[in-house]
Amino acid sequence: MALVGRMVREKGVCDAVRVLEFLHVGKGMDVELVLAGSGPELTAALALGRELGVNDRVEHREWLEAPQLADLYRETHVVLTPSRSTATWAEQFGRMIVEGQASGCVIVGYDSGSISEVGGSPALLVREGDIGSLAEAAALVLSDPDEFQARRRSGLALAPERTWTRVGRKQAELYRTALEAGRTPLKGGSPRSRRRIAEAEFGRPAEALGQRRPFALPYLRSPSTTSRVLGRAMDTLAEVRSKIRRAG
Repeated sequence: MALVGRMVREKGVCDAVRVLEFLHVGKGMDVELVLAGSGPELTAALALGRELGVNDRVEHREWLEAPQLADLYRETHVVLTPSRSTATWAEQFGRMIVEGQASGCVIVGYDSGSISEVGGSPALLVREGDIGSLAEAAALVLSDPDEFQARRRSGLALAPERTWTRVGRKQAELYRTALEAGRTPLKGGSPRSRRRIAEAEFGRPAEALGQRRPFALPYLRSPSTTSRVLGRAMDTLAEVRSKIRRAG
């Protein structure tokens, strides 16, 4: 298994170490974890590996040049993407997802931010923060050859759609479409109905801290009783104001 990128808490580095412990100690599987990159969470992850008795199964590699990174992917079965959203951040793309699938790896991670959109059906995702289910998902892929090969083939088939050239062309196409359309008034009436229309047209928004309501204020994205009550109150007030404006 591998986890590639900046070693920060948001990337779930310690969750990856706990998955390793579940597989090696809990299930007796002959598996190793490669942490490729650097960052402030690396020290905590290596310390956790020692605490859990799997430090000999954790390998750290510094930032790799493209050829060395490609070699790592080719020798890896599973790329872990256990990113955890915060009040101010959610996984925006996850380049390691595209790189891993293009190299024949299977993506196993959390359904967080844009991971499900980028990983698509070949990725095996579980609820954000559910380390037990994440470990079980990794065990399934690593122990079931048919499951691994099916997801591997699907990922390889998806990879050609994710080249930088294709992404650039689609981005330019989006800009051209927006310019040709000009300024278009928002459809629908209330904020709630406009959100439903937007979601139907563009897809669901990325999840942050278990919520799909895209509040702009970070505090309202925090998973607390107070923030949820305030968020519902703001939504209700916006709906009432919209009804008053339409009635007038």
